[in-house]
Amino acid sequence: MVDPVWAGVVGAVAGGVIGAATSLLSPLILWKTEKKRLAAEHENAKALADQKHKHEIIRLQEEARQSDREHKRALILQWRNGVREASEAYNAADQAAGVIPDVSVTGQMWFETLRPHLDEDKGDLMRILRHGDWIWSDAATLFEEIARIEREWELV
Repeated sequence: MVDPVWAGVVGAVAGGVIGAATSLLSPLILWKTEKKRLAAEHENAKALADQKHKHEIIRLQEEARQSDREHKRALILQWRNGVREASEAYNAADQAAGVIPDVSVTGQMWFETLRPHLDEDKGDLMRILRHGDWIWSDAATLFEEIARIEREWELV
């Protein structure tokens, strides 16, 4: 049997060691737990920021697409109005003078913005592109080209 004094000494020493170990290890355990919590919190904040950034980029891309579509629609409208005005000027000059009018579209803003989009392989357009002089059939040709461009831009 174990002597009760030795049992008391061993119990006191063991209790002291366990108490000291607990008091020494407790801050370490708390520190590691806090470190893990902060790391998880940091990762969550980073994931949230990345998600917000992704949504912001998508929103800005959509705004850019909408702005581009609006700009293209404005160009289409400007070109149609330009063709209409050139036709009206041609018809008004033709009726007033009784001769073939000299209506040129070269240098007009609406035509110069349309020019790069025209199909140069079409023979009807080559005369307009080279000379810029307007004749009665040009309105239909340009309206067809504007409609083609509008379809290519998927605005209809």
